[in-house]
Amino acid sequence: MIDQEALRAALLAAVPSDGASIGNQALFDHLKGQFPDLTDEAFQHIREQLISEAVLAKGRGRGAL
Repeated sequence: MIDQEALRAALLAAVPSDGASIGNQALFDHLKGQFPDLTDEAFQHIREQLISEAVLAKGRGRGAL
């Protein structure tokens, strides 16, 4: 089982701090390197939590944050 707080911190660290967007697939692939057992479901869950908390915002285009 993946530590949700560690995944959350890693996801936030992987998002560009300069406000540039990053695609969901690129972000997932990056995190998969740190969390080999990461599932799309776990990734989407954390991502949606961060969006609902207004910590992240959906970007324009297909699959961008």
